[in-house]
Amino acid sequence: MRRRRSILLTGATGALGTVLLAEIARTNPDARLLAVTRGATIEHPRAEPVTMDLARLSTADMRRLGDIVSEAELVIHAAADVGWQRPLDEAMRANFDPTARLVEAARAAKTPPRFLHISTAFTTPPTRKLAAARPAGLEETPFANAYEYSKWRAEACVKQSGLDWTVVRPSLIVGSSRDGSMPKYNGIYPLFRLFAAGMAPIVPGDPAALVDFVPVDWVVARTLEALAGGERIATVSAGPRALPLGRTIAIAHATISAFRARHGCKPIPPPSILDPERYQRFHRNFIASHASPSVMLAIDMVDTFAPYLSALEPVASQPDPRDPDPAEYFPRVVEAWCAANVAMATRRPFDWNRVIRSSA
Repeated sequence: MRRRRSILLTGATGALGTVLLAEIARTNPDARLLAVTRGATIEHPRAEPVTMDLARLSTADMRRLGDIVSEAELVIHAAADVGWQRPLDEAMRANFDPTARLVEAARAAKTPPRFLHISTAFTTPPTRKLAAARPAGLEETPFANAYEYSKWRAEACVKQSGLDWTVVRPSLIVGSSRDGSMPKYNGIYPLFRLFAAGMAPIVPGDPAALVDFVPVDWVVARTLEALAGGERIATVSAGPRALPLGRTIAIAHATISAFRARHGCKPIPPPSILDPERYQRFHRNFIASHASPSVMLAIDMVDTFAPYLSALEPVASQPDPRDPDPAEYFPRVVEAWCAANVAMATRRPFDWNRVIRSSA
C-alpha cells in the first residue's frame, strides 16, 4: 500500500481493528494515523484518537468529522456491532448509520478519500436450515439476523456512493493462524465458553454443515492486498475448505478437555448435534419449561449460533492457494482462548441433572 498523508480508521479497538491498525502502522511508517473511538483507549502509540460516537453525531460532531475526513487519503471503516441478537432498529443504528455518515463526509470532501468498508461474508448468506423464525422485519429476506441485514444495507450505501471504494467481506473471524492469539473474544468465541461450562450439551445444526471462520491475520493480509490491488470486493472465507460442524466441535471439545486435564480438571462431556427443527421443538421447549432465567440466557446464546452451524452449502469464497488450513490452525485458536481465559476453561461444568430432576 502506497504511503498516505493521513489514514482514518474506525473500529481500532475491536478484534479486527486492533490487528489491522498495527499492520497499517508497520507498513506505513510515515503516515498520520487517526483512530475513531467512542472513548476506549487506543493501544497503538502512533494512533491519534478521535473521540466521537458515529452512531450519535451532533451537528457539531458532523462538521468535525467532515474536517477530519477531508484531510484523509484513505478511510477504513472497520467498526461494527456484531451483536447477533440486536433488534433491527438497533442494528441499523449501530452499523448502517455510521457508514452512511462516513460516506456523506467523504463525498463532501474537496478531494474524496479512498473508502474501504469491512463488511461480512454473510451479506450473501448461504442456504441454511433455520428452525426459529427470522427477526421482525426480516421475515421475507435471506438474512438470519439484523446484523447481516444492516451490513448488507451498509454495503449498498458504500457501493452507491460514487467514491473509490473497496468492500472486504470476512466470515467469522478467529485468532491468528500462527499462534491463535486474538485481541478480543467475540463472534464464535462465546460458544467455547458455553462448551467449557457444560452449558451447551446439545447444539442445533447439521454435523456435515460447514462452519466458516477465518484467522484474523489472513483477514488483515487480504484487506491490505485488496487496497493495493484496487479490488472492489474481496471475500475472505474458508468456503469449501471450511470444517464440518461435527469436526469443529470435536476439535474444540478435545482441545478444551486436554487443557482442563493439564489443570487437574475433569473433561467436559462432548456436545451432541441435533437437527435445528427437532432442537427447537423438543430440547429448547423442554429447557424453557424447567430452567432458571440464567440457564435460559445460555440457551438463547446457543440459539444465536444456529445460522452459522446449519449451512447447506459453502459460504461464498474467492479461493486462494495461500488460504490457511482450518484443520491445522483451529486447535491453536481454541488453545489460545483457553490460555487467555483459564477460569472459564476450567470451571466446574453445569449439572444438567438438576434441571432434569426439577422436571420430575
